[in-house]
Amino acid sequence: MLGLAFVIGVPTRLMSGYGLPLWFDETFSAVIATQPNLGSLLRWCLNELTGPAYYVPLWIWVKAFGASDVALRAASMACSLAAPLVILRYGSADRLLRVFWCAIVLLWLPALIFANDARSYAQLFLLGSVQAIAFLHLIRGPCTRRALSWTCVSVLMVLTHYYAIPIVGSQGVLYLLLGRQRAIKTWPAFLPVLLLLGWMAVHLPFVFGLSAACAASCYAPTPNLLPLIPLLMFGTGLQGSLLLAIIGLSTVVLLAKVPPKRGSIRTMGLAPEWALVLSGALAFGLVLVFATVRPGFAPRYLAPCHPALLFAVAWWMRWSIDRSAIPVLALFAAMAGGMLQETRAALTDTALDHRHLFNLEQPSAWLLQRHPDRLVFAFADPVGVASSATPLGRANVGEVGGFFLRRAGQAVDVVVAGRAHAPPSSSEVLSLAGTDPRSAILWIGNDFSSPSHIVPTLAEGSWECRDFGKPMATVVACRRKR
Repeated sequence: MLGLAFVIGVPTRLMSGYGLPLWFDETFSAVIATQPNLGSLLRWCLNELTGPAYYVPLWIWVKAFGASDVALRAASMACSLAAPLVILRYGSADRLLRVFWCAIVLLWLPALIFANDARSYAQLFLLGSVQAIAFLHLIRGPCTRRALSWTCVSVLMVLTHYYAIPIVGSQGVLYLLLGRQRAIKTWPAFLPVLLLLGWMAVHLPFVFGLSAACAASCYAPTPNLLPLIPLLMFGTGLQGSLLLAIIGLSTVVLLAKVPPKRGSIRTMGLAPEWALVLSGALAFGLVLVFATVRPGFAPRYLAPCHPALLFAVAWWMRWSIDRSAIPVLALFAAMAGGMLQETRAALTDTALDHRHLFNLEQPSAWLLQRHPDRLVFAFADPVGVASSATPLGRANVGEVGGFFLRRAGQAVDVVVAGRAHAPPSSSEVLSLAGTDPRSAILWIGNDFSSPSHIVPTLAEGSWECRDFGKPMATVVACRRKR
């Protein structure tokens, strides 16, 4: 089973998404990772949502391997491949449980997105796996050394992304409740949290400011995420529903055949495995509740708690295999089938998905054919309007807009359109472009935030325009007609 999981999971990771352009969020990673010095890197980290524990290692990585698309994504690929290996080696004293956990991670569909994404989520999943293992050891035998290991990896997780706070908080509370006096005696192990609190004191004002600016105009909160739980756990609604059905129905059947012994539930309730599963469920629920009131939720924000949830599936497999192999084989076959389907899609489907349609790389390559030396960049998304409200924010947005032109060696002066807290207009963009024959325009935004008249308005007169984002987004590039 494990060998087949490696044979299917590793090549699919390597093939899925290969050759796709960097999507918009990945461009921020590329800009930050190519900063010339530590000062500009720190300035960017203080003005970005993702934390320094991701950007600093990526900055070092780029210094060693370059800033090509492949190199930028290779860091995430390395994390994605490392996670199942760490689980296989250190996941549990029970070898079969380690094997099941590793196999589930290898065949988990969202890992394909994380592995080929120059963002922090593959690193979050790797750190979450290490944290889950450290938590198992900590609950099994509380001591200062184990508590320090868990604290350090938890601090790194939150310094990577604040959506790690729910799983860190859940495990911390459970540790105190279960360990009681023994847990309190390990208090020196929590001193690294002071480093985290220091960073949050200087960084959270930016996060709260951006959130407040976007609250009224950004993506609406999702009022009911319960029907999406299968998708959020396993990557697709259909496969997720099938997997949950296999787990639920087979558990009922197996319990009916072999009821648990008297007192066994109470004994299992103290097990470290139960604590890890509970922490994952609590964190998952907290994120979903938060998503119903805060705009801008995306399934990838659940990455920190997924290792604990996938451990729950592996632990169920370990329990089930002693009673019947059929449910375990059915679950493995369903996950392997989903991964093979993704392999086929990676080999045959050349169309861009909705994320990669929202990219600056393709329109920049088209503009580069005319070697522009002046680019008017209009970030019409509500997030862009909020990000451009300050001079520093406008400078950062300008770096993002001109990244691919500059990476290709084209010196370009980027002018960011739009005034403070006001979206750009087509007349303003055309005015900023002026009559310079080597000027160009790049207008991006989600369809709900970009008027439908933008393309025909910009295309009037001496401009040749293309929309690279249809049908998911507006990514309009304009260059002078010859």
